[in-house]
Amino acid sequence: MMSTFQPVLEKLFERNQRAEIIYLSASGSLTHRVIKIKKVTPFWVKGYCYLRKTERTFSLQNILSIYPVQNNQESPFKHAAGR
Repeated sequence: MMSTFQPVLEKLFERNQRAEIIYLSASGSLTHRVIKIKKVTPFWVKGYCYLRKTERTFSLQNILSIYPVQNNQESPFKHAAGR
């Protein structure tokens, strides 16, 4: 079954645009990430994580929200994940 976020992530990848996500980690914590998408599959997205400063793999089923990053735009998640 395709994640509802897969088409959004693919479009952002095609546009070479960063994504801002709220992600549920394996430990059950909510995290706020900004990623540069490298690859999208039906189950995961691989990308450069600006928080961890390394390439990471994120399970699509654990992405709770996604927002395209625009230059000089305030994050809609600014207060959502304790940031």
